[in-house]
Formats: sequence, structure tokens, C-alpha cells
Amino acid sequence: NQQRRFTTQINIAAPPERVLQFLGDLINLKHLHPLIQNVQRVDAPEGCVRAYKITDLIDFGYSLGSGYTAEVLEETPRRLVTHATPGFGVDLVSEYT
Repeated sequence: NQQRRFTTQINIAAPPERVLQFLGDLINLKHLHPLIQNVQRVDAPEGCVRAYKITDLIDFGYSLGSGYTAEVLEETPRRLVTHATPGFGVDLVSEYT
């Protein structure tokens, strides 16, 4: 089981608290990610701040709806941690600071 790490830095001309508040409501992902078709809030498992059901639209000449759960694990005015398992063996943990 091999883990890979990807790190990037993006500077946004807005107060960090405002950016993290926007990113922390995963419903906003559909405005940022071209494959996300639908996001709806669901009951969060114990230990999570919030949870969402996300449906991606993957086009292989026909539409294939792919649904998965994403959770907000930690949320402070200066740090946001999310987790998603979109399939295909991907376990995605994102940290925003």
C-alpha cells in the first residue's frame, strides 16, 4: 500500500478565515470542481464536524454517476481538514491553512 503526497500553494486575495469558511462548506465544491454534479449534507459520523454525499459526473461517452462521502474532520479559523474516498483506491485527506 503506497501513499503519495501532493502539496501545492495557492494565494487568494481574501482573509484566510473567509476562504476557509467557504471551503469548509463542501456544498461550495460544485462551484470549483468541474466533475462535481451534486453535493448534499448528510449526518456526520462521530468525530466529524460535518459530512456530505458528493456525486461526480464522469463522462465516458455516457454518464456514470459516482457517489462518495466526504467529511470535514477539523475546522478552525486558520485550519481546515477534510477527508474523502472518491473511489478507485483513492483516500484523499486535504489540509488547508
